[in-house]
Amino acid sequence: MSLTLYELTGNYQQLLELADEADPQAFEDTLNALEDEINHKAENIAKVIKTLEAEAKALEEEKKRLENRITSRKNKIQRLKDYLQDNLEKAGLPKVKGKTFIIWVQNSEKVHVSDESAIPEQYFVMKRQLSKSAIKEAIENGQQVAGAEIVKNKSIRIR
Repeated sequence: MSLTLYELTGNYQQLLELADEADPQAFEDTLNALEDEINHKAENIAKVIKTLEAEAKALEEEKKRLENRITSRKNKIQRLKDYLQDNLEKAGLPKVKGKTFIIWVQNSEKVHVSDESAIPEQYFVMKRQLSKSAIKEAIENGQQVAGAEIVKNKSIRIR
């Protein structure tokens, strides 16, 4: 049975702890064998990561394609509604009763803004958004920012 990368790493660490007590040749042979196994497992995991990244990219592209189809359908729906309304109004028919649907032209109101720059500030809603780049810059320049800190971390890179 093949060991997991986690198990191999544990064995590797145990072997390193026993370095002073083991026969030098046996130690080196075992160390090389474990390194080969770890390299093999790491490479296989990297292959899985690359496959998943490719699948994620394909799904993103499919998502964009579907979003375009949704937009197209919504535009078609609006054009058909406009066409239906226009023709019902021209025919003087405010209401049509069919076998399946009742269709009518309903009065409604909405605000149309022709010049946003002329609207007073009181009618604007400001969105509060955190600028992590500004926080990072301030901390790097020696300022204290309450509730924030720069955290160093590591990540895997695969070429």
